[in-house]
Amino acid sequence: MVLSWLLNFMSENMRNSVLYFDTAKALWDDLEGQFGQSNKARLFRVQKEMLCLTQGDLDVTGYYTKAKQLWDESSVVSGAPMCTCAKCECGVNENLQSYREEQRLIQFLMGLNNTILLLEEVF
Repeated sequence: MVLSWLLNFMSENMRNSVLYFDTAKALWDDLEGQFGQSNKARLFRVQKEMLCLTQGDLDVTGYYTKAKQLWDESSVVSGAPMCTCAKCECGVNENLQSYREEQRLIQFLMGLNNTILLLEEVF
């Protein structure tokens, strides 16, 4: 049933390339092999946008919103490693999250207009 549902929602060209799979899992695995690589291209685009992002003409709120959108998209497509142990006691997930937040803060500050000079005086 799942197999026919998947086939019915595909374009004809795509359907013809996967028509003879016996199970939905086999079909899904094949599609993932064919099209799953697009996350790499998407990750490349997002990371490039993040590296080039500056405040420019945006106000600070608009700049932060754009940066947050890119950070969130990057998190979705990056596949960053995380501990999945049920009884993890090393705190690696919390440490990775803290590291990511620190990197994002620095990236955000680096992209601000000359306001950064005022912040340096404060710190």
